[in-house]
Amino acid sequence: MYYTMKQKIHPDKVQIEFFERCIDNQRFYYNQGLSIWNCLYTGGDKKINGRRIRDEIRAGIKGNSLSDKDGVIYSDLSFLNSPSNILESACENLDRAWKNFFRKGKTKGYTKNRPKFKCRRNASKSFTIGKKTDSTFIYFDQQFGFTKIPSVLKLKEPLRFEELLEDIKTITISNDSYGWYISITYLLTHNPFNTCDKVIDKVGIDLGIKDFAITSELDTTTGKPFKYNLEGNVKDKIFKLSSKLKRMQRILAKKRLRNSGWKQSVRYELLKNKIAHIYQRIAYIKENFLHDIANDLTECFNHIAIEDLNVSGMMKNHKLSRVIHESLWYKFKEILTYKAERKNVSITLAGQFFPSSKTCSCCGNVKKVLKLSERVYKCEVCGTSIDRDYNAALNLKNLIPT
Repeated sequence: MYYTMKQKIHPDKVQIEFFERCIDNQRFYYNQGLSIWNCLYTGGDKKINGRRIRDEIRAGIKGNSLSDKDGVIYSDLSFLNSPSNILESACENLDRAWKNFFRKGKTKGYTKNRPKFKCRRNASKSFTIGKKTDSTFIYFDQQFGFTKIPSVLKLKEPLRFEELLEDIKTITISNDSYGWYISITYLLTHNPFNTCDKVIDKVGIDLGIKDFAITSELDTTTGKPFKYNLEGNVKDKIFKLSSKLKRMQRILAKKRLRNSGWKQSVRYELLKNKIAHIYQRIAYIKENFLHDIANDLTECFNHIAIEDLNVSGMMKNHKLSRVIHESLWYKFKEILTYKAERKNVSITLAGQFFPSSKTCSCCGNVKKVLKLSERVYKCEVCGTSIDRDYNAALNLKNLIPT
């Protein structure tokens, strides 16, 4: 099985300069490939793929025929001093972007999903290198190196399951407001995670706004449905960071309004980076919370049922769009799915139109109207009175095949 480990690194100045050059080169290759693809596509050629674009770029480098957006041919291409794997990675990303565009379908005159050129300011700061030969990657004693890097990288901790390591496939170097990170994808000889039967067989999970996750299992101490929420110091930390974020965004907006010409100054950029740092910190705290819940669920249950929510459609409700966006339901489903696959846990997805909240878990009666203000479900047929979210979790649990 494949396993990816991501950890923070502390490169020196020479390595940072090399990483930034690799990021620029990957963006350059992507934009050049997109320009070539657009020319071929508008000319009526439909047999285009990433390998053909890669060969076209290589021919352009050898023939010194690559040009910028204004059509001016580059006189010097010495800045393309990076591993050759980056060209292949950029062409693979471009090929995937076009496949996604055609797979989602395109309406006449609708180009929202069409691949766009990457801007230096807005593009993601990362690059990926895949394995070409056995000497592409070198790992020994918490030190990692790859082609053309000035010196080896010292990792904070060894690769997990190092005794099961068979081969390293790809590495990704990324940068954000917190610093530099490395993601190493490697092949393991067998699955090291717990795949035995769990204590409890089935569980249904209802995702909500008031409580993040409500399970169909009852807490043994209180007798109430078991719920997962941000609590204690973590909740206070997010509240303080959110308050600080509002204050800094207000200051940033005033800086822009007061400057009639609106030329981005050094202080403006510094404040903008601080805001990005806070956003990233809140995201890391929430993601850690989601990982903890997914680990707990996959360790305790054999079969899990959740809703396949249409999050993008639900966000059209302007009164709840912000809360739904911050709830990270889709992110939780992704994390839970891959962790369940590792630990041999089955996931049952309820359809987007499955009435989990409107259906009575006792007799199966479906209500026509159920307001959000009704927190207790009262069945009109059998007279059952039960918590709304717990009722939805029970209905999801009943969807799991026996």
